[in-house]
Amino acid sequence: MPRLHLRCPASDDRNVVSRLQVSLLLLFVFVSPLLARSERRIYVVSSATRIHLPRDFKWQQPERRYAEAEGARLDLYSRGFKVGDAVYAEIRLPEKARASYLRLDGVTLPLTKTSFGYRTLFAIPSNFMAQHMELQWTVPELQITKYLALRPTSVTWPVTKNYRRVHGGPGRKLTPDEERRRQERQAEFERKIAAERRIKAAAFSSRSADRIGLSISHPRDMHYITSSIFVRRMQISYAIEKKKRKELGRRTIIHNGVDLRGKVGAPIFAMLDGRVVLAQRMHYEGNYTVLDHGNGVFTGYMHQSKIHVRAGQDVRAGDFIGEVGSTGFSTGPHLHATLTIRGVVADPLSLLVLPIRN
Repeated sequence: MPRLHLRCPASDDRNVVSRLQVSLLLLFVFVSPLLARSERRIYVVSSATRIHLPRDFKWQQPERRYAEAEGARLDLYSRGFKVGDAVYAEIRLPEKARASYLRLDGVTLPLTKTSFGYRTLFAIPSNFMAQHMELQWTVPELQITKYLALRPTSVTWPVTKNYRRVHGGPGRKLTPDEERRRQERQAEFERKIAAERRIKAAAFSSRSADRIGLSISHPRDMHYITSSIFVRRMQISYAIEKKKRKELGRRTIIHNGVDLRGKVGAPIFAMLDGRVVLAQRMHYEGNYTVLDHGNGVFTGYMHQSKIHVRAGQDVRAGDFIGEVGSTGFSTGPHLHATLTIRGVVADPLSLLVLPIRN
């Protein structure tokens, strides 16, 4: 079967230009005070999609790729089609066709039935190393099967180094009673961490129908990134011997979220419509909320000073769900926001340009 590359819209394609003008043109901007301490703007795109943004966030139109045949059309939208970005797909079908399927690198994507056809979200993995991702688009009733090569733009993730000095030698030997108590404390800590891992695994394993509506929200009332997603944090421990630094070991941690500055008590907003599947204190995450948006899409909100939702509660995009804090493993007040799409970690801020429709 033929292999086709996804195309950018041609400048002389009046049909495409017209659709872009309707679907992506910024129709209006106005200021909306959601809280007494918060001023945000609402961007209206795709004639209906409302995107709630802080005043200092610069909105951009998404990039677009498409393919079409026999009156059917596949449109893909993304912030930049870079590794780590979320991608929104729409399938529009003529009246004589009722079904369509999408497979990404051999994996079938869940599709939501809409007024115009189907839609779905997927993520480009941050560790993507192949030459391209392959989308297989099928419309059985029209006998359409196309293989679309999606070539993500590679990104060089920054590396930060943190040096930690180890002081002193082995110290005095613990008494048998002290060693027993130390082992008991360690065992209790490991049981606690294991229990929290099971709770998180259960939350992220839930699968529900698509809950996403026509609104998307920035999770904060100000936009100030203190640590970008996928930064490589290298922790280097060392000791001083004979007035010289001796390295003892290195450990690299990938930062799987975006850190957004905020004072303790500053508002946190739900990014999409969804249901709360986790809202409790965790050792590393602090006060932690996870929202299930359906079809394996989850957003997470860590280190909160206060949680304002409970498990099982339905929320709308832009709802006030918590307050910024520094609980858990944190060096200062901030929100650590995450996005996971069927197990693939993506940049939650890449959602903020997508013209999601029903």
